[in-house]
Amino acid sequence: EDLDQAITLQSELLASRPVGYPHRYSSLMDIANQLSDRFHRRGDAKDLDDAIVFSKEALALHPDRFLSLNNLATGKSTIHPL
Repeated sequence: EDLDQAITLQSELLASRPVGYPHRYSSLMDIANQLSDRFHRRGDAKDLDDAIVFSKEALALHPDRFLSLNNLATGKSTIHPL
């Protein structure tokens, strides 16, 4: 599926952007969103867990803290609905 291919390509891109690379944040946010999408389509909890890990790393970089917090909150609320 296209989403699987997008995640594979984004993973490769992220691997080429080491910690400290200026655009690592955007790659982290992109892959977190893609994994979250795949979780909602397929229900594989590992995708959601991975999305949360990437969101936390992006949050630590925080050039756009609001988006990082939003992604993290969305993932956490999916795991622990009110």
